[in-house]
Amino acid sequence: MKIKKQLKKEEIKWKRTIAISIAIAILMPYMVYVLNGEDIFVGWEIYFAYFYAGFVDLLVFINILRTLSDSKFSYIINNQKIKIKDSIFASPVSINLNKIVYVDVSERPQKDFEVLLIMDKGKRKRGFFEFDSSFVKMRSAYKNTYNYLHERYSGRKLFCYTVKKGGSKKYHMLYVLYKNCYEAQFSQRAIEYIKTFIEEYNLS
Repeated sequence: MKIKKQLKKEEIKWKRTIAISIAIAILMPYMVYVLNGEDIFVGWEIYFAYFYAGFVDLLVFINILRTLSDSKFSYIINNQKIKIKDSIFASPVSINLNKIVYVDVSERPQKDFEVLLIMDKGKRKRGFFEFDSSFVKMRSAYKNTYNYLHERYSGRKLFCYTVKKGGSKKYHMLYVLYKNCYEAQFSQRAIEYIKTFIEEYNLS
């Protein structure tokens, strides 16, 4: 599917999810109110019904917040740093472009993908992990990347950050990284995604 169509499809999906969630949040307590007016509930059943409706509304509210958070993915490059914000609640993650040594991509379900940024310097903080054998055991898609970098940067600690949210917006982010990360290598998989973006937006 074309990137532009995928972006539009994702936006429609987010809006539809929020609209359905709001409808459920309104309908549940209203149905309990109507059924109670028809004397359907007896004794303690009305309390249980309202409690259940309230619980469902809580879950719906959480789902709305999660959907809104996922749809607010953004990034900006300034002073040789990329700031990635993938949640409306968390502060942006800042990564020095000069520290990025490798960029890789792996596929996710529903035609989505994630971007892996690997740095030769860093520290453990929110969202950052050491790119070691333990990480690769959980993420086998990066096994070849690990073997290559383990040999090239033998004895050095590498850290990584995974960009999962954002849907097809990550195509543009990959392109921007490619244009600004002068010292970084890009895997063949990442290059293919970048080529797709360049061809569709006539940037060659």
